[in-house]
Amino acid sequence: MVCHSPSPAGRGRRPRVLPPLNRSSDTPPLFTRNFVLLCAGQFLQSIGFAASIIAPVYFKYLGASRAMIGAVLAASAVGGLLSRPLVGRFLDRVGRKPVVMFGATVGSAGVLLLSFTHAIGPLLFASMALFGVGVGAMFTAFFTFAADHIPEERRTEGIALFGVFGLLPLSLNAVIAIADIQPAELARVFPIAAAGIAASMLCVAFVPEVGRPEPVEGPGSLSRLMRGGLSSIWGATLLFAGSVAIFLAFATVTAEDRGIEDGAWVWVAYAAAAVSVRTVGAQMPDRLGPARLVFPSLLVYSAGAATIAMATQLSHVLIAGTLCGIGHGYCFPVLAALVATRAGDEHRGRAFALYTALWDVSVLAVRPLMGLLADMTSDRTMYLSAAIIVVVCGLGWQAHETRFQRNSAP
Repeated sequence: MVCHSPSPAGRGRRPRVLPPLNRSSDTPPLFTRNFVLLCAGQFLQSIGFAASIIAPVYFKYLGASRAMIGAVLAASAVGGLLSRPLVGRFLDRVGRKPVVMFGATVGSAGVLLLSFTHAIGPLLFASMALFGVGVGAMFTAFFTFAADHIPEERRTEGIALFGVFGLLPLSLNAVIAIADIQPAELARVFPIAAAGIAASMLCVAFVPEVGRPEPVEGPGSLSRLMRGGLSSIWGATLLFAGSVAIFLAFATVTAEDRGIEDGAWVWVAYAAAAVSVRTVGAQMPDRLGPARLVFPSLLVYSAGAATIAMATQLSHVLIAGTLCGIGHGYCFPVLAALVATRAGDEHRGRAFALYTALWDVSVLAVRPLMGLLADMTSDRTMYLSAAIIVVVCGLGWQAHETRFQRNSAP
């Protein structure tokens, strides 16, 4: 054994050197045929998700209060939550493709049913429950399937770019505003969204399954999902998903109530900001370390919520959408990549099922409560309260994650 003594100039910890931005020739390609097909399917199924964002305006036209809007949207979360354990199990045991097919069939049926709903009642809640089951299955299966086909060393970058195709349909809400489609006419938009969801099955049909280790059954599989590294991610996911749930549900309604014309352009700003940071800065999370971007992303999203809380004109709304889009653009793929990495190949389906289920938990818990708070006080109080909660809890999360990183370091 040869020991080398550190020179005086080299004593101490060696500074961390970031990898170069340029890719070497031996870096595995990202945009393969299978990845492109999955991106196309993600785009098509996300058209249905975009429809759920304009749905609150339709519910308001039907006579729903803020609290009722939250309750109706919570029905989709209930449907997604009830089906998620089976979704996770089938992803690991049966495969990704059958789950996508199932989700697309049920989700398109739920969106289509909205076009036949003309009053607040059981049919509306049933359609949203079906939508929740379908979108929950597709949401989980698409990201799990994509993670299978993304090279491990480019996982955060790949998931970020994959998510771009899920954000682009948000801009369709501005198209609806430009076309001057009134709330009473939105029922004609839902069949188009349903067709988009159904068409996503054609893309996935040509993507092969990837060989995976046999999943470990029994109590140990559950404890693996609750271990230190993943438990930290679940906490951050709840904070982030709660913030997104509030903004997606109430931003357009807030702009409309304050007499701000063209408020739907908030989604163009949101999508453009998210897409920009995921394309221009796609390599940053892998260079800096994905976990380091979680808390800053939460802070930026909270700043967006605080901005729309005080918004009185369109420029304020666009700034809020931009800030929230930047936060979303980094936080979601970073958390998803950490889930894929810390869960391992054999538990990836279940881990993503839990990750996406927490989004439904946030919808179920946060939207009705915050909608009720807005009805009792104001939209401003609702947004500012949410921003303060995220900042305070985010500080606690950062301390927990720092301890985990310190304890797990070799």
